[in-house]
Amino acid sequence: MYRMHRRSHALLAVIGLGAWFAGCGSLPSRKARDAAAEVRDDVAGSGVSEGLDAPNASGETADGGMPESSAGGSLPGETGGPLDSPAGAEVSAAETDAAAWDGPPEDLPTVEPPPRTPNQTTVVRALPEPWGANCPRGGVKIETGFDNDGNGTLDYYEVTQEQYVCNVHPMGVSLGPRHSCALASSGAVWCWGADDLGQLGDSAMRATYAPRPVAGAPAALAVASGGDFACIILPTRGARCWGKNDHGQGGHGIDAPYITPSCVVGPLDAVSLLDVTAIAAGGAHACAAIADGKVDCWGANDVGQLGDGTGVDSNRPVEVLGITDAESVVAGGRHACALLADKTVRCWGANAEGQLGNGTTAESSAVVRVGDAAAPLAGVSALAAGDAFTCALMQDATVKCWGANAGCQLGQPSTTGRALLPTLAPATDVKSIAAGAEHACAILNSGKAVCWGKNDFGQVGARAGACREEPVELPLTGVLSIAGGGTHSCAVDETGLWCWGDDSLGQLGIGVAGADRSTHLPQLAVWHLAP
Repeated sequence: MYRMHRRSHALLAVIGLGAWFAGCGSLPSRKARDAAAEVRDDVAGSGVSEGLDAPNASGETADGGMPESSAGGSLPGETGGPLDSPAGAEVSAAETDAAAWDGPPEDLPTVEPPPRTPNQTTVVRALPEPWGANCPRGGVKIETGFDNDGNGTLDYYEVTQEQYVCNVHPMGVSLGPRHSCALASSGAVWCWGADDLGQLGDSAMRATYAPRPVAGAPAALAVASGGDFACIILPTRGARCWGKNDHGQGGHGIDAPYITPSCVVGPLDAVSLLDVTAIAAGGAHACAAIADGKVDCWGANDVGQLGDGTGVDSNRPVEVLGITDAESVVAGGRHACALLADKTVRCWGANAEGQLGNGTTAESSAVVRVGDAAAPLAGVSALAAGDAFTCALMQDATVKCWGANAGCQLGQPSTTGRALLPTLAPATDVKSIAAGAEHACAILNSGKAVCWGKNDFGQVGARAGACREEPVELPLTGVLSIAGGGTHSCAVDETGLWCWGDDSLGQLGIGVAGADRSTHLPQLAVWHLAP
């Protein structure tokens, strides 16, 4: 991201508050608005223009986007113009002679020439920026100024502008069937892969083979990828979604597609969804856990996956009935589940493969408790949902799964068939879990990672072929985050983002356009400097 030092702190304050108003979620208090008005009056009186697209303290601009450089969007390594020129002089980088100015041509009115300094040449230099406060993951420091003393170098006292182009490090990753998204350490959201339905959040509508920032997405706290759409949680605890919206899964209040991030509206007539603590994206529906313990869902509802008892699609959030103390929520292909405060699980929606885990195959638009009546599932610490199966991380670091098993995704031979109740998977000493369409992955307490399940594209980390019921250990260490997609997987460790499996649409992010580099071996994604 760009970090720029500007002369007007008052201007930054005004723009910063403007960015807050532009986002989804709660608004600042009347006291904050009055303070903003006072600052705006001070700025107007000082003659400072409010037209600059300055970033606020979080790196956003007033329209919710990421800031551009002073040169109008310069890329890393390019030069932006100086913010201020000494004594009002307008200087070009091409002006290098030290001769005195001879005055204006005779056919123009005579004016007093502006003062200038001998050998005043614009100089730009780039210096490595170590890890630290300016760039947590390191990067480049770009200095711009004037060689006033003519010694051919830019001395520290001649610098008029500093920019920091910082390395972006992925902190989390979420995968859809054909695209991938990651959350950077800066809060920026990056996506890659298929884009025919706007799932990358921009107007290009074409596949990209390397991660690129989502246009118009402000800093986010979390990202969730679903079936050709994606959603984020904002710092205001509102939400935005983009991409496919044929069932209202974008939550915008209409069914038209949104190819750039747009606010999720609130239930009934509320302007926006508020107090979101967790978000999940399924096949064509999405759900959010709310701070008051309730769960709201929106989108397709043909098998009751919204949990409101109606079976009717909704393009705005509706409350899941019967849940008042949810800690988190996950969404599968056509079902959803919530982890409650007492560490039990409730699920709703499709159940043809037993993915609700209640011992039946009957779909349910009302929540059901996972487990049988005599021994309900308890002691759960996290959940993951695949296309038609669900897994739970237990407090004893084991994993239990239920639902479809045609691809060995339950950690059992495919010949054993589906499981209607939770079944112990072979992974142990597990720290976190993730589910793809028909495979699952886990991070171990040792920092290693394993995957199991369907493996037709090498998505579990073994050479493509038959499904794997036994966990396959990946050649990664210090894994921080892991996710499963349709037929690919990705993980984040201290060195960056690694992906493996299907690359037919660039969903591995390795930057080779037009070439299918599908592989079972983790590949380091081409993670660019932030724009």
